Amino acid sequence: RQIERPRPVPPDVAFVVKGLRGSAYLARRGARIVHREAWGRGTIGAAEVERLLAVLLDLHRSRAVDEVWAVYTQFHSPIRRVPRVLRLLPVELPAPRPAGDEIDRWTYEPAARDLLGELLEIYLRAQLCDVLLESYASEQGARMITMEEASERADRTLQECRVQHNRLRRESITIDLLGSLFASRAIEEQAASPGRPA
Repeated sequence: RQIERPRPVPPDVAFVVKGLRGSAYLARRGARIVHREAWGRGTIGAAEVERLLAVLLDLHRSRAVDEVWAVYTQFHSPIRRVPRVLRLLPVELPAPRPAGDEIDRWTYEPAARDLLGELLEIYLRAQLCDVLLESYASEQGARMITMEEASERADRTLQECRVQHNRLRRESITIDLLGSLFASRAIEEQAASPGRPA
């Protein structure tokens, strides 16, 4: 049976990676990693979100990338985590309303382009925060389940060791008792026949 090899990563795809294991996995496959950082020890902070937001916006605004996708693990419960792919940029806006609609009577300040530019950062910040929190919760859920399973295995092993220890202890006590019985019988036999040499 032939083992399927992982497909090579296309050279026109760039990666922004959160986590050292994911970074090592992609590096082994020759992926182009433009930014990488490790997970912190605590929960997700605003500084991490802002740092990743700046990297993604710079890549998109400088036209280094055409699209930005987030690949992460969506948390449902500690035992259920689902891989998810989400397109972050460009944002798909709803189709414009037909001319003559009631909304055309209003004038907007500031201009729509300025307003959308400001809202884009707020939207991306919220999406990134959600992606990072879902990934973090998934990792903690996986760790919790792993630790519970490890504790159960350790308890089972400890119980097996206790049973084996008690069995060996009983065998040792039985051997000691048998030794004492044989020794006492030998002493009794020697006392019963005084003319017999020891």
